[in-house]
Amino acid sequence: MTGLSDAGARVLVIATATHQGPLLPSVPSVARTFSDLRAVLTGRCGVRPDALRALLDPPDARAMALAVTEAAQQADSVLLVYFVGHGLLGPGGELFLAASGTDRLTPGMAEHQALSFSSLRQALEASRAASVVVVLDCCFSGRVSLSGGASVPAFTVPPAHGLYLLGSAEQLALAPPDARHTAFSGALIELLTHGDPRGPRTLTLDAVYDAVFRELREQQRPLPRRQAGDRSGQLVIAPNPAAPEPAPHPEEPEPAPGPCPYPGLDAFEVDDAEVFRGRTEMTGRLLAAVAASASRPGQLILVGPSGSGKTSLLNAGLLARLREGALPGSAGWPCLRLTPGKRPLQRLAACLDADAPDAAGLLREDPESAVRFADRLDVERPGRRLVVLVDQLEELFTLCQDPGERTAFLRAVTALSRAADGDPPAVVMLALRADFYGRATEHPELLAALGKGQLLVTPMAPRELRAAIEEPAAHAGLTLGDGLADLILHELGATEGGQLAAGALPLLSHTLWATWRECAGSRLTVAGYRATGGISGAIATTAEQVYTGLDTAGRVAARHTLLRLVHVGEEAVDTARPVDRSALLHAVPDTRAAQQAVGRLAEARLLTLDRDTVRISHEALLHAWPRLRGWIDADRDWLRARQRLADDAAAWEQSGRDSSLLYRGTRLSTLRERAEEAATSTAELDSAPDSTPGTPLADFVNMSWRHERRGVRRRRLAVAFLALLALLASAGLLGSVVFQRQAEQAHERDLARYLAAEAEDLRDKQPGLAKQLSLLSYRMDHKAGQGALLNSQRTPGVIDAKEPAYDLANSADGRVLATSTGDSIVVRAQDDGTGRIGDVVPGPIAVSRDGKTLAAATYDTARSTSATLRLWDISDPAHPRQTAASKVKNLVTALALSPDGSTLYAGTGSEIRLWDIGDRGAPTPLPTLRGHSAQLDSLAVSPRRALLASSSRDGRVRVWNLADPAHPTRVAALKASPYERRPGALPSPLHRVAFDRTGRMVAAPVTVKNNETLGLWRLDGSRPPRRIGPPVKGSSDVPSSFCSEGVSALAFSPIRDHAVWNCNGVSQIWLYRTATAPGWIMHGAKVASDPDELTGGATTILFDPSKGRTLLEATERGIRVWHLSNAAQPGAEAFLPVTPGTGAQFDYRSAGKRQLLAIQGVGSNYLWDMTHLPVVELLARTRSPNMFTGADIALSPDGRLLADVEAHGGTKEKPKYADLRLRSTAHPRGRPLATLGELENGVAAIAFSPDGRRLAVADMNGWIDNNRKPPAVRLYDIADPRHPRQLARIKTTAVGALVFSPDGKTLIADDSPLKKPEDNRPEAGVRLRSWDLSKPAHPSPLWTHRFPSGVRSVSVAFRPDGKLFAAFDSEGTLRVWPVDRNRLSGQPSRVTIGDYGSPLAFSPDGKRLALIAKDAKEGVERPEIWDMTDPEDLTRQSYLPGASIASFYSLAFSPGDDELLAITRSSAGVDLWDTSPKRVVTELCNAVGDPITRQQWERYLPDRAYRPPCE
Repeated sequence: MTGLSDAGARVLVIATATHQGPLLPSVPSVARTFSDLRAVLTGRCGVRPDALRALLDPPDARAMALAVTEAAQQADSVLLVYFVGHGLLGPGGELFLAASGTDRLTPGMAEHQALSFSSLRQALEASRAASVVVVLDCCFSGRVSLSGGASVPAFTVPPAHGLYLLGSAEQLALAPPDARHTAFSGALIELLTHGDPRGPRTLTLDAVYDAVFRELREQQRPLPRRQAGDRSGQLVIAPNPAAPEPAPHPEEPEPAPGPCPYPGLDAFEVDDAEVFRGRTEMTGRLLAAVAASASRPGQLILVGPSGSGKTSLLNAGLLARLREGALPGSAGWPCLRLTPGKRPLQRLAACLDADAPDAAGLLREDPESAVRFADRLDVERPGRRLVVLVDQLEELFTLCQDPGERTAFLRAVTALSRAADGDPPAVVMLALRADFYGRATEHPELLAALGKGQLLVTPMAPRELRAAIEEPAAHAGLTLGDGLADLILHELGATEGGQLAAGALPLLSHTLWATWRECAGSRLTVAGYRATGGISGAIATTAEQVYTGLDTAGRVAARHTLLRLVHVGEEAVDTARPVDRSALLHAVPDTRAAQQAVGRLAEARLLTLDRDTVRISHEALLHAWPRLRGWIDADRDWLRARQRLADDAAAWEQSGRDSSLLYRGTRLSTLRERAEEAATSTAELDSAPDSTPGTPLADFVNMSWRHERRGVRRRRLAVAFLALLALLASAGLLGSVVFQRQAEQAHERDLARYLAAEAEDLRDKQPGLAKQLSLLSYRMDHKAGQGALLNSQRTPGVIDAKEPAYDLANSADGRVLATSTGDSIVVRAQDDGTGRIGDVVPGPIAVSRDGKTLAAATYDTARSTSATLRLWDISDPAHPRQTAASKVKNLVTALALSPDGSTLYAGTGSEIRLWDIGDRGAPTPLPTLRGHSAQLDSLAVSPRRALLASSSRDGRVRVWNLADPAHPTRVAALKASPYERRPGALPSPLHRVAFDRTGRMVAAPVTVKNNETLGLWRLDGSRPPRRIGPPVKGSSDVPSSFCSEGVSALAFSPIRDHAVWNCNGVSQIWLYRTATAPGWIMHGAKVASDPDELTGGATTILFDPSKGRTLLEATERGIRVWHLSNAAQPGAEAFLPVTPGTGAQFDYRSAGKRQLLAIQGVGSNYLWDMTHLPVVELLARTRSPNMFTGADIALSPDGRLLADVEAHGGTKEKPKYADLRLRSTAHPRGRPLATLGELENGVAAIAFSPDGRRLAVADMNGWIDNNRKPPAVRLYDIADPRHPRQLARIKTTAVGALVFSPDGKTLIADDSPLKKPEDNRPEAGVRLRSWDLSKPAHPSPLWTHRFPSGVRSVSVAFRPDGKLFAAFDSEGTLRVWPVDRNRLSGQPSRVTIGDYGSPLAFSPDGKRLALIAKDAKEGVERPEIWDMTDPEDLTRQSYLPGASIASFYSLAFSPGDDELLAITRSSAGVDLWDTSPKRVVTELCNAVGDPITRQQWERYLPDRAYRPPCE
């Protein structure tokens, strides 16, 4: 068995051997490689034929992407994607995999011409396979990174979890024309066929890489590169036929002699000089600089990036050589070594052995006194010089917060470097991290050193690195395994001609140290190197081993201590900082656990313990250990805030505790909120040594809170005083009243902005509170709170946020809700209070339809194997009263009550036990139902018929008729999908079967292609159950609607034909119709909770019958309350179910009393009637060509004409023609009114004139090489749409947008030259051109506007009245000009919105502008609405819920409705959002959950009466 022979494995081989273009040559050896590779994968690797897909010469990038996506969705355990062919470098150095149709990459079109590696990586990340392997046999494949970023060495970015990448070459791959195979794949095929005599018995991915690497190195061919995530390198690929038989009695290896010659993350010390190799040349430069400084006094400064080995150079290089007498007399030179720390003058005084009282103070007052202190040292003999080494000079900027002390320290060491009274000057050498070079130049004391005394640490050459690897081992009596040094150098990126990345030396040193720990006897092996995680993972592997080896308290302590040892930079330049050992340990609640954690980390050389301090051994740990990086990023805001807090507290103390420096208002509350949100919690404020009572930091915080509370009282008095003035004011003092009102309005506005900002910060972690703060913000100030309010439309409410919810049950009217919390059952009633049943460990629960009875299975402990069934009278929900208890020998896995509440059903083992509970105090057993052979997992009762549905873990569903509970009968047996429970003692109850509101429909998950989808059956009396379906093509067949983790719960809507399931915390909505056979099922929207809030993977959901559209979801942090106003897009007013094409455009117009929407779909154009929302009607559908040939669609202003690009003739797959056609929207399915067949290239843009009598068309193809003629803009007279007449042809170079002015007198287009790939000249910005159409047959140029260089495209729009013109460019800048006589007037107002541009849409009244704001850094985008009432002050008015980048394509306001905004959503359809906040408020309150608490209210609104927004 191999990993590739597993049933869940999928293998995709793509090979491109043939190319038709003039630039990329065909590669015959690729086809032969493709054939032999398929054979060896099935014959040697055990890949099942049905699990292998082979694609030779894919025509285009789309075919490749579809194949990858399909394989990624199908794979369960292992996914292997293997590509052989040409690799090309595109924009930004990104790798593109060539298709057969690829010839060259055109800027702006590369994504459509070849498959980018970023697209490949995104498809792989969506796969659920535990191991994902990518093999790229093409040029430049060694440059890419699975974790993002282009052309970077593998070790600089931590590889993705479970991913493995093999790239055949960093530069040009080899495919000899006379060879049967390409070089890399040939070596791989040879290995898999004949084996490796030096390899293990089974060939893992790592073993394959090592063997192929060794073979290609011996043949002097391009060397491959690997990247591995997690332990994916141990995946077995094939048996090794050449592996020797194991020796019967292997000899015990000799122990490794002596200590390790590699220091790990520690720096080399002076005594390590014998094993400090490879730095002879750099050490010589330092010695020469020291020698020259005798005649040229002044400081020397060693500058290099973090990880370049500065400390080791000073210690084992310079200082060791001086002690050896490398310079005349240097063996006796005294040396002082220090780092600045927080108090650099104290450190310097201690090194100078200054015994004077307050020596640091003297140095501060008179830095020249450092020379006098130095004179006391024994430096008076001729030729003897003092050596002062100041390492980590950057601490002067990161740790020392006193500018005066920094300056005094620099002046003191400068004084030491100058000669005095004929004595030789001291050697003063500073070591500075290159990141802080700019900070150093701000100090005059360092300018001379940076100018004349600077020594730059040069990267180590490959020969030097080889010496650093091999020579210390030889000195220690160690031997290196065959090829180990070559392998390490290659993975470092340090082969001949390569450039060693900055920061690589600590990775190398730690990897060698970790490999030494894995060595067999005295031999360092490739296997040992692999076990460490290699260059890219050794530090993380060591750190994870230490961390996971700690107990829970130790892990908590490790996180606290490590974060205290990090200084978070204001610009994300993070550094290590030493901390007093006692202070560090006592800052953690469990001191003993902290001591253990620090000790273990120090043993692993991750921390260094000095005499009194603890420090991180090297800053490489901050970047190489993903867990620590994640901690830092998660708490970054708090760590920065705490650092600023400490600095501000110190300044407050030095100022004599000036009250004006205390924190107030938002700054103070923000500090507390950031502390509460941080994973390290606010305990740090109270437990840190510098936060104990009486210290400046603690006093600063306490005094700030006191002054703030005092300020609140003052503000209340001020308002009362102003009110008194208003009462006393006469008519002549009206200005006072006006002033008071303005002040109150300003205060309300500021408070509303604050609440809106708080709502956005809390939206993910405390969504219920965020929703209510949004409502409060809007009610205080509509403008300030509108954005937060609209963004709340996809935010759930929360019930009981402080307790977990494992199971839910409610009454038929929704008045009573019972929740299992794990240690109690909470009963809530809408009007009768809340009760709690404690001291129980509950399993499944059930509530009778009348809400008066609660049933539950309870256990003595979480490990119990038998249950007690209990009944409670909850007529008074606040005071539940137990009425009965009955022991059951087995676990109870499911529970249900009959509709009339007279019968209790319990799933125990494979049986269903029944009790007559007509007498609540004396349940009577009834006959047991037996029909399952596996454990029961779910029960459901039909609400209107005497039916019970049961499902078991083997996927069998049984339906029982219980009209007579004493004589039950089975009426149906259904096949659903099996369920594998995750390990656990008492897992959450399941609800995998459900009845609809009529009782005639039953649902359960079914298996399709190894995944679960929704199964629906109609139960029609005595007839066999009828399966609903098949699913709508393109809906439930889509992998995104499948569940691979196991559906845990199902629920039907009480008012609509919708069902919802929950799969691993994601609730998927399904729409169904049963009116006509066979009916259909279509998947709708998804709503998801935070993964951290899942309760063991099984999540209960149910609808609230009292509200109909409200879905309740059990989570670890209470009950999420979702308002499903729209099944396809919760929060949206309506949804248009059509999948738009990539970048699809649409047009939305009125046609008399109808409202029409035309949109480009995938392979089709659609015309929809939107008059009676939310009901929509499809009027017509036409075939469309590819998106390059037809890139736009338009409706005439009166809605009577449709202009679209239609494919016709030929076959469906290969149409013969693609032309622009005009159709009547009154008869859209009839023959087209006209066909504009004279277009020569394609259609890039379409625009109707305002009067509908003219049509402008951009005759251009988006695929540059498909432009047979130069692009142009064609102007047509369509007064008679059956006989269009071309009026003019305007020459252009490239057009992406067309727009008529509202008066129809001018036409505007963006027009820019197409940049050829071989053109290296700077790219000019796009330009706008305008033509005067007063003579339509002879358009004349009117004006031109050029955008800045780098702007590649621009979207434009006129305000409906024609007085404003807006342009949104590809750099994310919005410009708005006044328009005067059809010309842009004056300078535009401008604002930068995100990182990219988007289409624009003015509202019909012209007061608002809609666009899509994109944040590339965060990878998200959202629709935004901007206020255009004051064009000189562009302000964001509101925004809608966002999604990932490229989720939205285009947008438009509904004609005649200034509030309804339509937005195309990729792979989904068109969402219609009501942007009127007034209409949104009611829906938000329908799913608000628990009201804001009084404590929360006091925190945000301390001076206002408690009034929750939805009460």
